[in-house]
Amino acid sequence: NSTFTDIGIQAFSDPQTGKITTVARISVGGDPALQGIGLARLLYAGPADTTFGGGDGRIEHTSLGTTNVVDACLDSAGRIVVATTAPGADGISGPKDLALARFLPDGALDTSYSTDGVARFSLVDN
Repeated sequence: NSTFTDIGIQAFSDPQTGKITTVARISVGGDPALQGIGLARLLYAGPADTTFGGGDGRIEHTSLGTTNVVDACLDSAGRIVVATTAPGADGISGPKDLALARFLPDGALDTSYSTDGVARFSLVDN
């Protein structure tokens, strides 16, 4: 059971495909310490896009421990690029890292990007 939070919600549409994608931080299983990225895709008419995710129009990605979705967009190949903040080397209470995750048009993590679909970097000198 995941719930969308009210922090960092992004939505964008693609007039060429007639689809709307939303991206938000999620809390997984009611545990505020287990956070991630939730994506959902709808058709313009309102129903879930069954070609996205597991057929229900949504996916969850939790490996980043996301603290906030900063921005999201579609690139020219229809892939979804999500910018987030994530816990840094000092954990959830320390300085945050920046992370980019890239998803394929069907919602799968794009493992051709940064070997595992996620690029993470710190702007803090250690």
